[in-house]
Amino acid sequence: MATGESGLSLLTWNIYGLHPGELQERTSAVCDYVLKHSPSVVFFQEVVQQTWPTITSHLGSQYHCYCGRPRAHYFHALLIRNDSDIKCPTDENVINFPTSTQGRYII
Repeated sequence: MATGESGLSLLTWNIYGLHPGELQERTSAVCDYVLKHSPSVVFFQEVVQQTWPTITSHLGSQYHCYCGRPRAHYFHALLIRNDSDIKCPTDENVINFPTSTQGRYII
């Protein structure tokens, strides 16, 4: 996890949602790590439909949880801590890559 001079901290993590072994247990452990370290912004890769409810139930009270418009069997998620001054994305400021089969977008 990186923390800049401004106090902004960033965590990025590939949670390997495509690997089915102990998926819920691993996702819960990742969420516990996030809660323990409380980064300002979290990026998750390889989130799957089975893990999204676990992420939002564990972290939704402290983070704005955003996953865009997933069109593939896995996607990425952006979480912004509720007490952060960072503006949360909305569907209006998301630009989809029209040729992406993976649901890629830019905020």
